[in-house]
Amino acid sequence: MIDSKVLPNLFNQLAEKLTKYQPTLFSKLNNIIEPFILNEQFHSSHQEKEQVFEAEVIRVI
Repeated sequence: MIDSKVLPNLFNQLAEKLTKYQPTLFSKLNNIIEPFILNEQFHSSHQEKEQVFEAEVIRVI
């Protein structure tokens, strides 16, 4: 049988370990995901500028 004081202590230790490593995990994921988000934002704005430019060229012709 597990002592009633041991179980809460185990949960506290587990929670401390999880919160210790959680910021590291999120920062690593952010470093992986952020370039894709920035790349997508660049391409969408670049495509919009190309479409506007193509429309202007068509008007001139």
